[in-house]
Amino acid sequence: MTENPKALLGMHEPEWKAVYTRRLQRQGYEVLTAQTVDEMKSAMGVSEVGRPQNPFQLYMMDANLGFPGADTYDPAKEIFELIRPDFDSGLIKFLAITGNPDVVAGATGEGIPCFNKGKSQEITDYLTN
Repeated sequence: MTENPKALLGMHEPEWKAVYTRRLQRQGYEVLTAQTVDEMKSAMGVSEVGRPQNPFQLYMMDANLGFPGADTYDPAKEIFELIRPDFDSGLIKFLAITGNPDVVAGATGEGIPCFNKGKSQEITDYLTN
């Protein structure tokens, strides 16, 4: 019997956290949620070396986690850099979401998968492919 894949969902807005928790659970993920970058890093088992000890199969987060309304994707960049080797090798998925098109452009310009929260079909396509 195989285990369900695990997702770490970092969201500071409760309504979006509920929406994406349900969506991921419907896709078969066991979902753990976090409200800050520190909570995500703790769940990942990040050590002094900085590499996650307990990687999930999916990392999904607010691009500006911990800074609601801010025009930044630094939180997403911090988490993405921790898991980038596994992402680049195709072992895991990462997705940042935001309502700010400038943040989407900046993050994707740096190679960080980032989508607009309102683009439900694009997000679903990314998660299922």
